[in-house]
Amino acid sequence: MACPYFYPAEPMAGSGARHAMLPLGDIYCGECRADAVHPFLPDHHVLLSCCNLGYAHECRQFPANGGADAARFRIARHSDASLRIDYVLEKNHHPLEHGALEYDVLADRFINGHTNAFVQRQAEAYLKSYLRRRGECA
Repeated sequence: MACPYFYPAEPMAGSGARHAMLPLGDIYCGECRADAVHPFLPDHHVLLSCCNLGYAHECRQFPANGGADAARFRIARHSDASLRIDYVLEKNHHPLEHGALEYDVLADRFINGHTNAFVQRQAEAYLKSYLRRRGECA
């Protein structure tokens, strides 16, 4: 479960962690945008324990009245032409929102993305990790 306020930038260099069980497929560096006015770069420990792998409500940066505290993704369907990513946003281990995002493989773009920029960026990171593991992108 990735934090819904985490904006992943790129896989963490030298992490050596590439595993389908990681919420985004790889360990990512990125920004915490819990405070939209003052985003910051979390340290290594926070990236691992909260941003990439933990329930965000344990993080000091998580807003007291924040909504979802975790985001999950999975590849539901993959064909030569399209790919479907199912997502679930959770709060306190309970589903808060769920849906599907469609990606056009041939056009290399989302047909329908998520309206929340954080969820959309995490879906993109998850997709890139998935395709990288399959050897379909750099």
